[in-house]
Amino acid sequence: MRDSPALTLLFLLLVSPLAVCITNAVLTRLFRIIGRRSVAPQLVVIGTVLFGNLPMLWLAWKLALQQLAPDVQAVFSGVVLVVLTYNGLGFCYFCLLNLSETSLHVHILMDLLLSGSMQAEELAVRYGVSEMINTRIERMIALGQLRNQNGFFVVNNRGLLAIGLVVQMWRKLLRLPLSPT
Repeated sequence: MRDSPALTLLFLLLVSPLAVCITNAVLTRLFRIIGRRSVAPQLVVIGTVLFGNLPMLWLAWKLALQQLAPDVQAVFSGVVLVVLTYNGLGFCYFCLLNLSETSLHVHILMDLLLSGSMQAEELAVRYGVSEMINTRIERMIALGQLRNQNGFFVVNNRGLLAIGLVVQMWRKLLRLPLSPT
């Protein structure tokens, strides 16, 4: 990619979410090791993206912008392009992580908002393990991912399973726990 600085810049920007993901995984693991489990994953991602701007700009300058930008206006435009694209991709990563981290929280808060209030026992019944599993099984059957065969649930569509295997291999590669802790 040395021949084409534009392709190098494109590649650099496209791999930036992967760099954010790896950095986020390492930092989250480090926080757990040093006993800082209370640091929200969302804050780690925001910090990773914000502090990642400097290395991203430096790499973009060294690998592409020096060759692509003949004047001050082109340099400014290149820097703006890199910053906006990198932070936009970082925001997308943040939204994806946030979605996975907060979906149950939001659901509980919405139930409390709509009902006015609920006792802890009622929340425990509504969000107990068996209720959550039954709800998810119903959803997977409706989506065609599972089917009930003589009282046993069997995989009906392997598409999501293949994605899950890729994610599981990625988690093993990063040495992340395979289940939430």
